[in-house]
Amino acid sequence: MSNEIFVKVCISVITILSALITTFVIPYIKSKISQQNLDKLIEYTKIAVRCAEQIYTPEQWKEKKQYVMDYLLDLVNNKLNINITENELDVIVEGIVNEIKHGSNQLESVQ
Repeated sequence: MSNEIFVKVCISVITILSALITTFVIPYIKSKISQQNLDKLIEYTKIAVRCAEQIYTPEQWKEKKQYVMDYLLDLVNNKLNINITENELDVIVEGIVNEIKHGSNQLESVQ
């Protein structure tokens, strides 16, 4: 019984965090970079997340995330020339992962 409550609380916390990220953090990031660069970054993030899903097993979640972060950091620093912190990039990755897992378009609805 207590495991069920714990899982429900965890799901609720994740849902609330997703809503906060969508509501506050993504608009802040959007104010720092152009809409065109943000669109490119979101598309590249989706591609990187899907690639990591193909390459790594679910148990290798740390390796998956590191793969995505390394790819995106190289991309924003060397190709897109976007001024974004690693923490802000992490928020975008988490948002995309949540979007893919739940089949929603939360990030796109903020645009």
